[in-house]
Amino acid sequence: LITLVVPYLAYNRQDRKDKPRSPITTAVMQRMLARSGEDGILLLDMHSEPTEAVFDPLKVDHLYASVLAIPYFQSLLQEPYVVGAPDHGATGRARGYAKRLGKPGDWVVFDKVRSEAGRVSGVTLIGSVENKDVILVDDMIDTGGTLIKVAESAKLNGARKVYAFATHAL
Repeated sequence: LITLVVPYLAYNRQDRKDKPRSPITTAVMQRMLARSGEDGILLLDMHSEPTEAVFDPLKVDHLYASVLAIPYFQSLLQEPYVVGAPDHGATGRARGYAKRLGKPGDWVVFDKVRSEAGRVSGVTLIGSVENKDVILVDDMIDTGGTLIKVAESAKLNGARKVYAFATHAL
C-alpha cells in the first residue's frame, strides 16, 4: 500500500478556466499524481476541495490544520473576538473556525476588489469588528498583499488587534 503525503498541492488555485485557452493546471497535476502507481493521497488544507474528485480512483484523505489551530486560538484570543475571512473564498473556512471556537454566528468577511492580478485596490467589510480582536484564517499566503489590506481595513473599522493564520506560506 502506497500513500502520497502532499502537505501543499501546487497549482490547486488553478481549478477553473478564467479565460479562453487557459489550462486547468490543477487537473493536470492531479491526473499525473493519480497515475503514478500509489493507492491513496493525504492532503492538508486544500485550496479547492471540489478538485478532490479529479484524483479518482485514488483514496483521498483531506486533513485540516484547524485541529491543531483551535486549541492555540482558544489560549490566545480574548473576548470579544471575531473570526474573519480575508476574501469570499475563505468564508466556509471562517464559518468552520467560528463554529469550532463556539462562536457559530460570529464571523465576518472582507470583500476585496482587485485592480489587476496580485493587486488589491479596495476592501469592504461585511460584518462588524468594532472593539473586537480579529483572527483572519486562510489556507495560503503568497505575497501577503491581501492580508495587509484586510488587516488595515479591520483596524480602520475599529478592531483592537488583528491576528492571521494560514496553513501554507508560499
